[in-house]
Amino acid sequence: MLVDIEPWTSFDRAVRKIKHKWQGMLQQNMKEKEQKFHPTQKPLPVMQWIVENYTTPADIIVDPFMGSGTTLAAAKSLGRKAIGMEINKAYCEIAVKRLATTQIKMAM
Repeated sequence: MLVDIEPWTSFDRAVRKIKHKWQGMLQQNMKEKEQKFHPTQKPLPVMQWIVENYTTPADIIVDPFMGSGTTLAAAKSLGRKAIGMEINKAYCEIAVKRLATTQIKMAM
């Protein structure tokens, strides 16, 4: 399955359609293959692109349905602040583990 994600925004920017290969075993970047924890989990590179292009470093990102924490991991990797909420305790525990291993990208 090729994931087509069409982010929507009310900002003064055009909507962008992003194509990213995400088939479980086959992924866009096989060298950094992601484990899938949640049935509606989005690819981390896609969420990083959205966070980088639609937020500023001063913004606080709020994800009220964080699932396994992909949006929070994207925010952390880009040095952004984020708050996540999830009703399912098991997904909260997964998100905590993911965030503990998420590296912050250093700008050069």
